[in-house]
This record gives sequence, structure tokens and C-alpha cells, in this order.
Amino acid sequence: MKFFCLFLLLGLASPILSWPFNEDKIRGVNLGSWLVLEKWITPSIFDGTPGSVNDEHSLCEYLGYEEAERRLRAHRDSWVTEQDIVNLKNAGINTLRIPIGYWAWDIAEGEPWVHGSWEYVVKACEWARTHGLQVMIDLHGAPGSQVLKELYYNL
Repeated sequence: MKFFCLFLLLGLASPILSWPFNEDKIRGVNLGSWLVLEKWITPSIFDGTPGSVNDEHSLCEYLGYEEAERRLRAHRDSWVTEQDIVNLKNAGINTLRIPIGYWAWDIAEGEPWVHGSWEYVVKACEWARTHGLQVMIDLHGAPGSQVLKELYYNL
């Protein structure tokens, strides 16, 4: 299933072979804190939580699934829109970097992650294809990375 999703993503994204690598510079932008939260970029999502809640893992753990899903869906629906992609294209951007976490595909029993971020990756790839932008997917959170981050912050 994971490989099917990857091939689907590649099919939705602009064809890699059509990119004129020797002619055009990559002028990119990072869609940070959209599908992998970073408190320093989007602090309002963490409103009403203790200071120790500083990433998506601890936010989902603290809020519980229903409230975390509500906040994340509202954030994901508004943080990046198709109009943003059009605006970026009009500003000369030709590449989008989309950080994602492994939990976009695989949430193990007992992990607090909220499902649904993959649908936004697909949507962003569709928008990019429609408006002629390339997409770089960045696996920004690997299994165990959030737990290690929590240990670091709690030292």
C-alpha cells in the first residue's frame, strides 16, 4: 500500500523528466508547519497547552484524538490553499518543498497521531501540477524522531 501511495504521488506531481534542469534554476519555497507542525512557525495551534507541548506528537497526546483532529483539520484547510500556490507561481516560485511525517502513511497502535495529512499532500501535488510547479517531498519526521525530540527538550 505504501508503494502504491508513492507511485500515486509521483503520477500526480509534474513529470520529473520534463523539468529543464540545465535551463531553469530551482526557485523554491518550503510549506513548513503545514503537515508537520513546528511551534515556532505556528504557535497559535498550541494555544491553551502547557509549554512542554511543543510539537505535533505532544500536541496530539495532550489534546486527545478528537480535539487534535479538529485543530489540525482547521489548520491544514487554511495554512496552504490553491490560491497560495497560484500566488507563489505568480511570484516566480517553481518548486514546493512539502515536509511530511511517516504518520502520513503509517500510524502504529498507541501512537497519538491524527490521520489525514496524506490527502493534503495529494491535493498539493494536484495544485502544483495544475499550475506548473515541481514538488519535493521531505520526510521530515521518521519513526521515533518526535520521541527523541521530547527527550532532548526534557534534558
